[in-house]
Amino acid sequence: MAMPPASAPQASLEVKGREAVLAALTSPDLIVPPAPTAPSLASLGWLRARVARFHSGAEHVRSRSLLTTALERADPDRLREVARRRTAELLEGATEVDLMAVAYAVPAAALAEVLGLGDPGGDVAVVARLYLTGPADGESTVDEDAAVARLVDAAGGTVDEETAAVVALLVQAYGATAALIGNAFLGGGDVDRTVHDDPPTLATRRLATVDTSVDGIHIGAGEVVWVDLASADLTFGAGPHACPGADQAKALARGVLDALAGATLAEDTVEYLPVRNVKAPTRLRVRLPHG
Repeated sequence: MAMPPASAPQASLEVKGREAVLAALTSPDLIVPPAPTAPSLASLGWLRARVARFHSGAEHVRSRSLLTTALERADPDRLREVARRRTAELLEGATEVDLMAVAYAVPAAALAEVLGLGDPGGDVAVVARLYLTGPADGESTVDEDAAVARLVDAAGGTVDEETAAVVALLVQAYGATAALIGNAFLGGGDVDRTVHDDPPTLATRRLATVDTSVDGIHIGAGEVVWVDLASADLTFGAGPHACPGADQAKALARGVLDALAGATLAEDTVEYLPVRNVKAPTRLRVRLPHG
């Protein structure tokens, strides 16, 4: 996941602790910073402007229903098996591998297969770079726009909100699921325990639409606040924007880890991405048991 570009709303305050975090995530006065509207079809701007992630209120409810409808096609048991198979295919013949490369590649491919889509290739990674934050002022999105267009084609080619929801599923599963896989491997392979003890998603942002307060912290209209999910044991969030795909994300992680049974870490030092909102190893060289 990339560092937020300069144009992303910057948070100056922080909310921590379970009660305060729950209050922030459920407050109607605090919304996810919205994406600007974009006239260009099948582009990064179009995708961000059409999906539930960047909407609030009635528009969010409508967009989220499209997301959950798409998720109903993604049976967790099948996702786990497809992720296991795809990981095994990638590992065939190898003696060592960067687990994080696998962790980024497999979940989106497995999810696309289960949803009956074309192979997304590397396009999900390209779109994920700026999906959460949008581009910095003046930053080109030519590559991201082209990748979104190819993902739309893989999803059937119809440029509408239903297709945007499906593409968003692939992109939103990318960084956090990879982080969950890496952290779970380091924690002995227990995905559920990792969600609570070493969560991949650490924080999220909310924008105050009016002057408000959370747990005694005054937040002025227009201010952006960091919401510390890890301090509240809420890695999948809560409230209207709670992750609807938690079961699918855990199933994908388990599938990848199933194929890595018996693998061991091949280096002593683990470094992490230098970002505030996610804990993810930059790489994990692992030695495979048949190597």
